[in-house]
Amino acid sequence: MESPGAPTATRRRPRRGPGHFAARAGLVFLALAVLALPFYAAAEYYQYQKYMSTQADTTAVRLTSADTASWATAVRNLPATSAPVVLAYHDIGYSHSPYVVTPRAFDAQLAALQKAGYHSLTTDEFVQYLNGGPTPPRSVYITFDDGPDGLWVYGDRILARHHMHGSVFLITGQVDRRPYYLSWREIDRMAGSGRWDFQDHTRDLHRRAAVDASGRQASVLANRMWLKGRNRLETTAEYERRVTDDIKRSFADFAHHGLPKPRVFAFPFSEATEKANLPKPGPTLQDLLDRYFTATVTNHSSRPLTAGRRAAAARVVQRLEVVHTTTPAHLMNQIAQWTQVAPSDTAPLSRPALWTRNDGLAQQGIGVLTGQGSAPSGHARYAAADYRNMSSVDWSSYQVDATVTGLGNGTNQGAVQVRNDSLEPVAVSVSRGTLILSADGRPVAERALAPAVEHRIRVTVSGPTTTVRVDGSVTARWTSRHKAADITGGIGLRVGVNRAGAAWPSFSSLAVKQLPGVLPGTGDAQRTASGTGRTDPAV
Repeated sequence: MESPGAPTATRRRPRRGPGHFAARAGLVFLALAVLALPFYAAAEYYQYQKYMSTQADTTAVRLTSADTASWATAVRNLPATSAPVVLAYHDIGYSHSPYVVTPRAFDAQLAALQKAGYHSLTTDEFVQYLNGGPTPPRSVYITFDDGPDGLWVYGDRILARHHMHGSVFLITGQVDRRPYYLSWREIDRMAGSGRWDFQDHTRDLHRRAAVDASGRQASVLANRMWLKGRNRLETTAEYERRVTDDIKRSFADFAHHGLPKPRVFAFPFSEATEKANLPKPGPTLQDLLDRYFTATVTNHSSRPLTAGRRAAAARVVQRLEVVHTTTPAHLMNQIAQWTQVAPSDTAPLSRPALWTRNDGLAQQGIGVLTGQGSAPSGHARYAAADYRNMSSVDWSSYQVDATVTGLGNGTNQGAVQVRNDSLEPVAVSVSRGTLILSADGRPVAERALAPAVEHRIRVTVSGPTTTVRVDGSVTARWTSRHKAADITGGIGLRVGVNRAGAAWPSFSSLAVKQLPGVLPGTGDAQRTASGTGRTDPAV
């Protein structure tokens, strides 16, 4: 027993195990999390506000019955199935820019398409068509360049209202550049809706820079850049490396954000191969892009390339551009003009609205070709017009009958041209006593005719061969070496004089009829973008 004055024995503290320290650490982390939560929420809210714009509600446009009735009538006169028309938009919103369509106008345009029985294609469906798939009935492929934020703010709900689909060509290096461009968050939501898919518009080559020593500015995708520090142009190898690197980096952007690899490419500024400063002959920009994409699209082309076999063979499709001033009526009228039709018309000369003058003269109509209008004044020596310029690009099997009159003493002539705007247009020119057959501007046959003031011309287009028969007795023929899809095209007329004061000839009759064969714009084996050397290299 301890004595009263003895010191108290020291008490031992219980040993603290690992669980104790883990608990204390957990409490510390919990406290820090509680303290950090408001800051995290604020940061997330800031990011959401910055990268997720609020969608705007728009009022549905009500079209008049008169409008919809007229559009329905126009559609009934078009083929039930035909090549799709590709529409090109830029932005939707409120701006004075000619390239910005207001939400109300966009809603009215989609309402007009819907009322007229059109549906929109996804990129996969469009590519399937170009690769030889079936012709979709009454279809459009609706595309948007650059990827502006107006597509999310205004366009998405309008597309949903009309059950339409849009394809956005992204400049991937500009995504998240607010406030003009879409954000990746918005793109993710748009892709998840099923109303949108996303294609390629370069990563960082949608810009202009100097392309020669004078400082002339042009697309850096379509041209070799001027290297000021080295006082020279890029070499072809340097140019190809730069463009290829941009394509691969854009593909990486798509993959990083969970988007499918793009299959179609849109040219920046629509400056394509024909405007490039690449050495000729040699590989073109189109050749380079063909390695990675099924097709390319542009708003401007040196020849009509509406979707069809000709465009699929060229691997580039021309789009119908929709701008600030495009009304629903104008859009529907243009779509009708671009829709492929069969080569069948007993009286094309009675339809002046379907002709396009292409002689550079300040004249309208075809009166000079038919003798019903005034002859060109001044130093003009010829007049010319094409029939159904945009809706005949795939004509390949047809017969043209024409009568040209008013031929004088050899100082004037009339001509029928077939395979218009193809890689090898063919012209049949007759004067009082001579027939000349030309291919791509080069005479390939010449025949003497019984001298007369009037000649009857029959031109038969079948496969690669063009056969001419004048007055039922004189024949000439030309067979092209080009691929069938590269020499399709419609018809045109030319009249000319060799000297001032000579009388102008005219056409008194014209008819075109389809021969047994493939209908224009259908899903035939000749129209395909596949099997043309696409290597699709791994990136």
